[in-house]
Amino acid sequence: MVNLALALAKQGHQIFIQAPKYNEGADYSWLPENIELNLVKSFNAKIYPDFRIGTGLPLSLQAIRKFKPDVIHIHTPLSIGIEGTLIAKALKTPHIHTLHMLFMKEDSLKIVSIKNQRLLKLIYQGGWKFTRTFCNGFNGVIAPSSGTAKELHQKGVHTKIATIPNIVSDDVFVYKKPFTGQRKNLLYVSRLSHEKRINLTLKVLAKLLKTDPNYHLILIGDGPARQELFDLSLKLGISHAVTWYGSIDHQRLIQEHYYHLGDVFVLSSRLETQGLSTLEAMAHGLPVVAVASPTNSEIIGTGGVVVPNYRSNSSIVSSLARAIDKVASVNGQPYSKQAYGQAQQFRAANLLPAYLDFYQEIADRQD
Repeated sequence: MVNLALALAKQGHQIFIQAPKYNEGADYSWLPENIELNLVKSFNAKIYPDFRIGTGLPLSLQAIRKFKPDVIHIHTPLSIGIEGTLIAKALKTPHIHTLHMLFMKEDSLKIVSIKNQRLLKLIYQGGWKFTRTFCNGFNGVIAPSSGTAKELHQKGVHTKIATIPNIVSDDVFVYKKPFTGQRKNLLYVSRLSHEKRINLTLKVLAKLLKTDPNYHLILIGDGPARQELFDLSLKLGISHAVTWYGSIDHQRLIQEHYYHLGDVFVLSSRLETQGLSTLEAMAHGLPVVAVASPTNSEIIGTGGVVVPNYRSNSSIVSSLARAIDKVASVNGQPYSKQAYGQAQQFRAANLLPAYLDFYQEIADRQD
């Protein structure tokens, strides 16, 4: 969302962002003058500490009415998103939604730690019913990948759907040739949460270390699964080969080139609609080894290796380990150059016209 807003602002568009307030000390002085930021009160969601529930009504309605938007673009189905739809309808403003996460998927439901299969099935069905109803209430929906768009169509979303990927900022593109030293660094950048299945990545590392002591895993991020993952690294006897960086501010992450710490980006999650960290890794020239999902093959292309999503976790671990060894055996080439080339299509210059055309199309249909 931020990359899209910055790209629009760079072209001279006026942007109003409403988002939940995370902390009092955050610095937003780097935002350009034509981006107006409205941070509303929020509180931690009990089921997931990293998520915050925010609410701005009725002041939000006043602020947005004063701004006079041509299009309202909503990026969340939670409270801020629901308020956004109410405000859009009250102001009779065209509104669209980007679906960033299929929260009703099996891996997402691990967040709430429900093991009762009957209850999980009901939540799954209810989640899709909500998503279908929510999406059909918009004038248009953006899917970040064709796989996501296809799934929305199959599940009964009949409103206009455009497939437009997320934008990768130009300053992310800093190519680094992998495997410059003896150590082989595997990298993960994102939340440390159960649905990301980082436990499988740790098991992959344990398998690799049995035949090659030069492998090392770097984890950048934090989340509710951190302690459990740390305990697992001790249990597997691989804690010496894991570096925990914790959460790093995104601006610092990019400006200080933390992605260059890695040689291969590893993704065990099969949940992403379009993982921004995966695209950013590719924009730094990192090959990606990932589990198959409706979008991973589409995004990664020849910039890495996508292994089948086997039913057995042990089969997934073995496949990921073999794929990483395959990439390492050729020092990351040609995957590195192909990953960097594949990422070019996600630059703002290539994607912003599609966003603007869709905004205009939706606005014109409302006239």
